[in-house]
Amino acid sequence: MIVGVGVDVLHLPRLVKLVERQSSGMQRLAKRILTDAETSDFKELANSSQETRLKFLAVRWTAKEAAYKAAYPVYKGTWKDVSIAKAEGNRPILVYNIKKAKVEMPKLHLSVSHDGDYVTSFVVAVHP
Repeated sequence: MIVGVGVDVLHLPRLVKLVERQSSGMQRLAKRILTDAETSDFKELANSSQETRLKFLAVRWTAKEAAYKAAYPVYKGTWKDVSIAKAEGNRPILVYNIKKAKVEMPKLHLSVSHDGDYVTSFVVAVHP
């Protein structure tokens, strides 16, 4: 049974402006939205272009926003409650980072797309 559907679209120039307004920029945003596992993956991109690192953050931002929308009101999450991992075939999946939930968590199915200046994530939450 479908619990909910969530979608989020991010215009990359908006993320660039957000990063530029903050004193420690990209690192501050990363610290705010990434889990420990995602932070480790982000650190591996240290020698990559700014565009690559911004897209990494944008995908996580949109996926988490879409996940929260899909799971609400069954579950009201935070940035750190869900992380993106890679499944077989390099496909992104959402993984809960919750030790013990008070409710049965819906299974989250993720689709991500990016083209030019836009990143979009679509999540379907289903009852397990």
